[in-house]
Amino acid sequence: MPYPIPHWSQRGLQNDQPTSGRSQNPSTDAATGSELSKNDKNLIDAGKLYTTAEAAHMLRISPRTAERMRVEGGGPPFIKLGNGSRARVVYSGADLLAWIENQKRSSTSEHGR
Repeated sequence: MPYPIPHWSQRGLQNDQPTSGRSQNPSTDAATGSELSKNDKNLIDAGKLYTTAEAAHMLRISPRTAERMRVEGGGPPFIKLGNGSRARVVYSGADLLAWIENQKRSSTSEHGR
């Protein structure tokens, strides 16, 4: 079942720059190039795979932060498709949802679970 995520502020969208040379339009579906409705932009589909830029957008972090979390740990689980430097990294929607749930805290002094 899709999980609703909060809307990005306009300022937040303008400041996010993808790390790849490709242009990323958050209101366009990367696979089909079709326009997404407001409801579609706020859903994480547990059965879908997301690129680093897409996952970062949904988690409201920069793609560079997602990349750093992969190296240092502490971020959502990722899948590496292929071998070597040309391997593609994707994130499972189910893993993103589980990671979000695991980030819940009752106090700022609480440590991760």
